[in-house]
Amino acid sequence: MDKKDFRTVLWDINENKIEALPSDFIIRRALSYGTLELIIDIIKKDGLATVKRVFLEMRSSAISAKKYEYLRKYLLT
Repeated sequence: MDKKDFRTVLWDINENKIEALPSDFIIRRALSYGTLELIIDIIKKDGLATVKRVFLEMRSSAISAKKYEYLRKYLLT
């Protein structure tokens, strides 16, 4: 996964501090703001179980309603 892919969801984080971010934070940002391609890359990197756990811990209002339902029904089942 390219570092520039993360910049789309970590726009407000200093580039030098991205490496120190907890993976759960990056996963939440990717689920909220990322493309499906980025989410799939994160699933490959961190595992479906981890991404699903983070997704289930998130408030549904943190993701658009359509995206939340898509992820819940198709991607994270």
